[in-house]
Amino acid sequence: MFNYLEENIREENRFYLYNYIFNNCSTKIRDVLGHTLGNKLKFNDSPENLSYRDLMGLYLDNYEWADLGIDICLGQKIDTKSSSYEAMFLPEYLFSSLESATIEGGKKLVLRQELII
Repeated sequence: MFNYLEENIREENRFYLYNYIFNNCSTKIRDVLGHTLGNKLKFNDSPENLSYRDLMGLYLDNYEWADLGIDICLGQKIDTKSSSYEAMFLPEYLFSSLESATIEGGKKLVLRQELII
């Protein structure tokens, strides 16, 4: 992973085309782990069977204008169902997926958590 990150920070590799759902700060962590650990990594979450719009809606109860903006800007594409893997575009889903992820046949990926404030 260190070598992968070293390559990624090079001037020609450090910038990427951000996409709110498909290529953001959460998906980058998921993708780096997937790239460096390969088939050893297994995410064990069960699918929630929610669309991207449904997932985002979980956080927009008190933000009607933001909800409307998402509806207008992101359009119909976000009505497709997302897998548990794809739902990791949201940091909370990434966090819970990492908690239950295993490597090399069952060892927990995250051994302990520490909250730093």
